[in-house]
Amino acid sequence: MQWGLRSLSYLKRPVICLCPYGRSASSSESPWYLDKWLLLVEILKEQVSFFQIGHENFQQKPLPVFSTKTTVRQMMALIWASDIYIGFDTGPSHIATALEKPSIVLWDAVRKAPLEEQKQAGFSIAHMQRWAYPQNKNLVILGEKNHEVLSDCIEFAWEFLNSFNPHSARQIVTYMYYKNGHFVRQM
Repeated sequence: MQWGLRSLSYLKRPVICLCPYGRSASSSESPWYLDKWLLLVEILKEQVSFFQIGHENFQQKPLPVFSTKTTVRQMMALIWASDIYIGFDTGPSHIATALEKPSIVLWDAVRKAPLEEQKQAGFSIAHMQRWAYPQNKNLVILGEKNHEVLSDCIEFAWEFLNSFNPHSARQIVTYMYYKNGHFVRQM
């Protein structure tokens, strides 16, 4: 676990671990394939640092964050050393949960439902809400109109920022809202 702390030591705290990969991750036609991840990083980059983990080719998701190929053990150490986890329902999200890391677990309903339906017919959507823990927030992606899932990710991170360093976080951003196609910060 100390390897994870050393690997992230040059990043300012708090540090958010991103995992935009997995069998149930959004397809390349979805805004959550890349665009929403880029927007998430852009909106929060002044307050937090990010790094990306995953088991697929990092060239597929060119996020402007620290990315490194790891073993499973190293990935576990990085998740442990992070402050928040945001990612699709896949192995790393289960690791973050086991480590009791505050987590946003994304479920792309279009991709996830058929995978769950193969395991237990008729329970695919019910399954998505079954797997939840106090430190997790499960978000189902299914036709966002006004960045609802992205807004929930941002709100979750800001709630944590307030608990991480209440004075500086409250001074930086009170809240954000979506207006005329853009996120607007309200101080």
